[in-house]
Amino acid sequence: MPSSRERTILCVSPTGFSSALTAAIECEFRFLRVIVVADFSEASTTLVANVDLIVVDRSLAGALAYHHEELSSWHGKASIAILADIDHHVDARLMGLVENQIVRGVLPVNINLDILLSIFRILLSGGEYVPSALFRSQGAESGHAVRGRKDGAMSDLTAREWQILGHVAKGSQNKIIANDLGLSEHTVKIHIHNIINKLGVHNRTEAAAIYFAGQKGGVTEGNGRDRPLS
Repeated sequence: MPSSRERTILCVSPTGFSSALTAAIECEFRFLRVIVVADFSEASTTLVANVDLIVVDRSLAGALAYHHEELSSWHGKASIAILADIDHHVDARLMGLVENQIVRGVLPVNINLDILLSIFRILLSGGEYVPSALFRSQGAESGHAVRGRKDGAMSDLTAREWQILGHVAKGSQNKIIANDLGLSEHTVKIHIHNIINKLGVHNRTEAAAIYFAGQKGGVTEGNGRDRPLS
């Protein structure tokens, strides 16, 4: 059992967890230990201290909605993420977990290791990460319905709001957007709040889905094109 000072990533996977990835995580984050369990029952009873992140294999995504309250009760400070190959078809269950904020992130297994470790860093810091490909898949399935409701609102976004929404759609964290655009993180939060209100959505995940649906349908910046970047 880890000491009280040691922090933990708990991986729930019936097929195990890559030993190479485990070694890379523990090398990159010296304060972390990776613990692997086979199912939710074991995850909800295991005596592991200081779990910061629970990584769930995609094969268990369908059952996560049922078990997440029990996981949260047992590991109250832990965020939950899904480990998935995003080249495959993204089913509605996975999008539902994101939209209902059951998971804070989706970890794509088929990307460069350095990028994957950076995503782990974002999640461990309390941030969120969902790959843009996930939104594109969702947009392809529901884009016509989304465009019918949201095209007019999208045209009301300012040039700066369009710019920030594009970064949100890429899965960028607020502090990364702020750094890229030379803004304060507080200013970025205000812009995202305004974007969500204008689009009539509940969160940045829905806003990103609308962005990709609009891009697919040829929606452009519209009224925001000639406005200053403020």
